[in-house]
Amino acid sequence: MKLAVFDIDGTLTGTDSVDGECFVRALEEAHAIRGVNTNWAEYPHTTDSGIVLHIFRERFGRDPDAGELIKLQNHFVELLREQRSQDATLFAEVPGAAAALQKLRQDALWGVALATGCWRASALLKLEAAGIEHDHLPAAFAEEGVSREEILRAAISKAHSRYGCARFEKVVSVGDGVWDVRAASRLELSFLGVGSGEREALLRRAGASHVIADFTDFARLTQALNGAEVPVQATDSQVNDESAVALQSSYDRVAVEYAARIYDELKDKPLDRQLLDQFAERVRDFGTTCDVGCGPGQVAAYLHACGVRVFGIDLSTGMVEQARRLNPGIRFDVGDMLSLDLADDSLAGVAAFYSIIHVPRAEVVRALRELRRVLGPGGLLLLAFHVGAETIHLEEWWGERVSVDFRFFQPDEMTAHLKSAGFEVEEVIEREAYKDVEHQSRRAYIFARKPA
Repeated sequence: MKLAVFDIDGTLTGTDSVDGECFVRALEEAHAIRGVNTNWAEYPHTTDSGIVLHIFRERFGRDPDAGELIKLQNHFVELLREQRSQDATLFAEVPGAAAALQKLRQDALWGVALATGCWRASALLKLEAAGIEHDHLPAAFAEEGVSREEILRAAISKAHSRYGCARFEKVVSVGDGVWDVRAASRLELSFLGVGSGEREALLRRAGASHVIADFTDFARLTQALNGAEVPVQATDSQVNDESAVALQSSYDRVAVEYAARIYDELKDKPLDRQLLDQFAERVRDFGTTCDVGCGPGQVAAYLHACGVRVFGIDLSTGMVEQARRLNPGIRFDVGDMLSLDLADDSLAGVAAFYSIIHVPRAEVVRALRELRRVLGPGGLLLLAFHVGAETIHLEEWWGERVSVDFRFFQPDEMTAHLKSAGFEVEEVIEREAYKDVEHQSRRAYIFARKPA
């Protein structure tokens, strides 16, 4: 006998969106936790239990107690019920899921189990709302483990007992997230992805050998289950390269519109001008400065007008083209802040306005170390970023299809990263957003120096 272990959200039910919205609301309304990072792939464990544990440790320096978890779970389920009563279409099955699952259960060659990162009550509510029969199926939920791996192991163990099978000929994990691919790879389980378009591409890049769009074609489902292989995970360098390509192509698409909207923004940002004036005064007589993540070159242009010898670097070819067009007297090059084509100790200053927000959190210290490498002894860094803990993901921007993550950071978090990278932090400045000028987020600026 073979075993197919199905995830729920995004795999059997189209509930990713409503689940995420209710989860964030529950955290805020039950425990006043706001500004949650909703890029679930960035958490150590993409399960309800794992995410909550990480958030409590990050915000409060401790694990949630039993009462806090119960309060959160109950409110989460209440919100899901409320949403279901208002719009049942938010809880629809992935096309063909209910019929396919029922048909597979009748196949003597296959056992079926459920393994989900959701808490039990919310998972069963979503299955019921989608009309998916689940009685007597071996199932494991977020209560049975923090990690996806623990939950999968629990489901497989229950399946051994349920089907009286000491050893399955093949176990296939069926899921829709890159975290599902990784868990299958770590457990050496075969994997079948569910998704289309960009999601299919993400699953395949993560290592999935087989991906189906939905369950409407049962013959294709069984063929894919039989053909599914253990994922070969992409290396960190491959993942980073793909992320950089997505970011670069996204900014290429919006470069013209971005330049039209953003290039003159400094005239309406008095604190930014004041800080750039201070920066220019401190680096002007000591060498060359680089505007890292320069976009259309507005910061470089301001520093140039202040008498600073400056050039700009940006990952996006489109942005560099706009910068060269708008600032013919300044040099602009294509480059990656994680690997700058610059000599050690070659710069007097680095201005990095909102470029660090596109670096994955795990790579921030690496990026800062690269900035430190190119700065000379005593060299000055002026870093700007959005304040918060969330990650905003855009798939559409000014009418263009993109894939861009904007990561927010707390000032003390970034200060710690700078110190880990070998900088001496001199000053941290914060301000509220300028109304009708920019995205309405709190801003932070840090002056940091490479030790002399």
